[in-house]
Amino acid sequence: MYTFRKSERLGNFRLRKLLFSKGSGFYHYPFRVIYLCIPRKDLGNLFPEQQRMPGGSSFSYPVKCLISASKKQHPGAVGRNAAKRVVKEVYRKNKSIIYTFLEEKKYICILAFIYTAQTILPHAQLEKEMIACLFRLKEELANQM
Repeated sequence: MYTFRKSERLGNFRLRKLLFSKGSGFYHYPFRVIYLCIPRKDLGNLFPEQQRMPGGSSFSYPVKCLISASKKQHPGAVGRNAAKRVVKEVYRKNKSIIYTFLEEKKYICILAFIYTAQTILPHAQLEKEMIACLFRLKEELANQM
């Protein structure tokens, strides 16, 4: 449960496009959160027949997550990568909040965290904010379902 494997990451371009075009979102400092929730039974109808992904959509985990940092806020690649590394670690440790909820409801979620702060916040503060983000996401998903 405390891993962040490649299959949990959002790498598919079509899924990214779907997330940013049809997804909902909110802002909770220092994160901009964009999400799209889909019932597991509707997973096969995610794309039209002619645009189906080869091998189907592989959702072995309830969440596919994208973590990004703005180039405008962090112009150097070193700063961007450091920010993303810390956010990945904080998400990895606290993702069980959303995982258990989605597994109970039989939904999958495509999720993006965009780090917007200009400096890298202390680990303890980032963890507190990530937990608050995940609980807010859980509430918003419960209201949608």
